[in-house]
Amino acid sequence: MRGLWHLGDVVLGLMPLWSAVPVLAIPALSLAFVGLVQGAAISQSVSNPDGSYPDASGDFRGQGIANLASGLLRGMPVGGSMSATSLLTNAGGRTRWANIAASTVMALVIRLLGGVVGYIAMPALAGLRILVGFRTFRPDQSRMVVSTGHAQAVVLVSTFVLTILIPLQYAVLVGVSFSVCERPDGAPTAIGSDGGGEFSTATDGVKLRSRAAEVPPCWSRRLVVCSYCGCRALPVVARLTDEHEQIVNALGVVVRAAARDDAAATGAGLRVLVALLDPHTRFEERGLFAELREDDVLGPHVAELCAEHVEIDRLVARVAAGDSATAPVLERLLRRHIDREENGLFPAAVIALDGQAWDRTEIA
Repeated sequence: MRGLWHLGDVVLGLMPLWSAVPVLAIPALSLAFVGLVQGAAISQSVSNPDGSYPDASGDFRGQGIANLASGLLRGMPVGGSMSATSLLTNAGGRTRWANIAASTVMALVIRLLGGVVGYIAMPALAGLRILVGFRTFRPDQSRMVVSTGHAQAVVLVSTFVLTILIPLQYAVLVGVSFSVCERPDGAPTAIGSDGGGEFSTATDGVKLRSRAAEVPPCWSRRLVVCSYCGCRALPVVARLTDEHEQIVNALGVVVRAAARDDAAATGAGLRVLVALLDPHTRFEERGLFAELREDDVLGPHVAELCAEHVEIDRLVARVAAGDSATAPVLERLLRRHIDREENGLFPAAVIALDGQAWDRTEIA
């Protein structure tokens, strides 16, 4: 620091040392990415207690504000911690007050028992971190990423290997860079067959317009989507996805009320949930599903989703009749149903339907 002056034992800096900025820029950027990636990973791995969708933008804003405040007070960088989150949830923490309680206890222990804490063996701390890491590892999610495509598998494997070979912040920075460069134009990529054994790929050839997707005529009904993006650019998909979020949030209210055996709150929550589900299901089945039923590939999937609509209605009726134990079953089915639509049917529909078909889905 330049321009230092002393006030007793406190050293105050008037001007930063600008020559240190280039040296610290990359580590600072890496730490920012590490914090954001950890926060996003925690949001996706640990469900919100109220069952609502995670708000990534809210998480990012919170971390940014916290780091600005910490920097002004000469504190350490702050961010989400997977190990601390796992310890809190396993200990029974349910609200944000768990973080306040844990930090208060930690401050008291360090202040009053700092010398005793210093005797804790480092191997014990290392073992604790290994245990937490093992519990938070999800092999099924890793397999899903690998099966998504070669590019995603390369990002996963390279980031994992680099975390072993180089400092964590640089490994995460490289992994994020790979992810950004993987599909810079954001266009969908597809593999198509002309029916004669010849295969070709297209990125620019599959042009997502504001309301429809155009594909080469010879690829009709012979598509395999490898990577997709931009589904919400279609008004119908955007509407259905937004309604899914409202349904999941309403479902969380019902599940929590049922867990408390609060019949009044459960009934009120069910009325909100049904008011969202009924028009959503009708719009879906009369519009998008009606267009996809005749498709040789997507038709069977549409039939399964329609059958799940019936089963969801049956489970809702059971919960409304007082069977609170059915609420978790309803939650699992409805969440899986929404996942199948958003990560399976909707992206496939972007490729399978033409502009006129999408127009018909809007007026259904």
